[in-house]
Formats: sequence, C-alpha cells, structure tokens
Amino acid sequence: MNAVSVARRTLCALAVSGALVACGSVTPAQSGNKLEAVLTLMGEPRARYALEPGQRLFYAVRPGEVESLDFDANGQLVERRRALSQARFAALAKRGGDAAAVQLEFGPPARKSLVDDGGGLLWTYSWLEYDVWRLARVGFDKAGVFQRVELSEDPLADDRYR
Repeated sequence: MNAVSVARRTLCALAVSGALVACGSVTPAQSGNKLEAVLTLMGEPRARYALEPGQRLFYAVRPGEVESLDFDANGQLVERRRALSQARFAALAKRGGDAAAVQLEFGPPARKSLVDDGGGLLWTYSWLEYDVWRLARVGFDKAGVFQRVELSEDPLADDRYR
C-alpha cells in the first residue's frame, strides 16, 4: 500500500467516525418535530397516553433513563423531559392523585405488586440519576388513590445492573 492509499483510508475513517459522533450528539426528537417523524426516528413508544389536547409518549432512551414527549393536537412535539427523578417523585408526595394520574406523569412502572395489608397496590419505578440507581415505591389504596411514595437508592444495584 502506498502513502496516498494510506492517507485516503485515514481520511475516510476520520470522516466516518466524525459523522458517527455527530449523529450520536443529535437529539432524535426535538421541539417542533411531528409525531410521525418521532415514531420513525425512535420507534414505538413504551407507552402512549391521551392528553387534552394531544398525547404523551414514553421512551426508554437508555438503561435507567425514561423520557416523556408531549404532542399537541396537531401532532407537533411541544415538550420533552426526563420522566423519572427524585424531585418529580417528591412533588408527587405533596400533591397526590390517583393511579391514572401517576401513570400519566411517570409512565408505566417497572413492577406492580399487590400489598397484603388492605389490598392496595405498590408500583416500583427504577432509574439512574447522577450515576446512582434509585427506586420509587408508589403506594395506592384498593380504590387506586395515592397513599405514599418511598424514595431510596436501589440496594440491588451494582456495576452489572440493568
């Protein structure tokens, strides 16, 4: 292989790696995108809920990170945010709600289980925040009314987690 060939291959490799880095830094769904374009870019959502007006989609964008995307009645993306955080669950503890409102705000839980005492439900959410795996256990009574939220670090998390 001559020097020109090596130089060409090196330039091509740099161009390809530069393009890959640029693609990785572009946010797939940006404000103003249409719903159809987001579905094409990101695939089917983890969950989809009706809003008045519009709809909210939930995506697991990487392990430990869930985002909610809100679309208006015209199918245009108007808001994108992290769905799971300690601050958002702490706010839930202050305002309460029912199971439908919790699911609309945080998406489907990682686990649902029945609580033996009184027939209520316990939903568990798990996420990564500041390099720490966190848990939120959201409790409901048997009528589906919010009762409590318990926040903690995930005791089962380690370097191989999720």
